[in-house]
Amino acid sequence: MMEVDKNEAEIAWLVYDLQLDQQQKRYKLTRFRAVYTRFDTALDKITRAEAGDVENFIEHLQEKLDAKLEIGHSPDAPTLMDVFDSENTE
Repeated sequence: MMEVDKNEAEIAWLVYDLQLDQQQKRYKLTRFRAVYTRFDTALDKITRAEAGDVENFIEHLQEKLDAKLEIGHSPDAPTLMDVFDSENTE
């Protein structure tokens, strides 16, 4: 998102991070920074996300599916690319 000066901002995005407190051995939610934007540009960016590469997405899904299948010892199944390719040829 395009940041603007605090005086021009309509929205302040408060960004937090978990910081480890070594003494207490606990994480604390700590404000990391504030990001100032205009409402219309922020809304436009949020509602109009750019799609990523389909092949990368399918590869990522396949890796997750393979990991799940290994855990459950499921029988061999077609890959997502096999299914995707067969749908595009029909």
